[in-house]
Amino acid sequence: QVHGLLMAEESKKLLENSSFTQFERKVEELSNENGCLLDKLSSEEDAKRCILLKYIHSVKRNGKKGSVQLADSGISDEEIHSMAALLRNSNDFTEIDLRQNQITDDGAKS
Repeated sequence: QVHGLLMAEESKKLLENSSFTQFERKVEELSNENGCLLDKLSSEEDAKRCILLKYIHSVKRNGKKGSVQLADSGISDEEIHSMAALLRNSNDFTEIDLRQNQITDDGAKS
């Protein structure tokens, strides 16, 4: 009877260890997936920033004054800081529509 209890206890420990190992594997798998998604997001953000800056340069080279409609474009403070640096002391635009973007007070100050 004692032998049966010991076997049951040992089986329970093996099952717990197996579950913990599976849990660790799943955590590692999800961590790797999260890293890949963060890398992809970073690449997409860099591409968006690059396109925006190319657009601004293109409009500046064109020499025509006008408006830029960038409402609800997913623009954040980083893009706004880059835009502000490019447009500082420029009279190329009569209006820049940046409504409904992710711009904080810090971005608005630039």
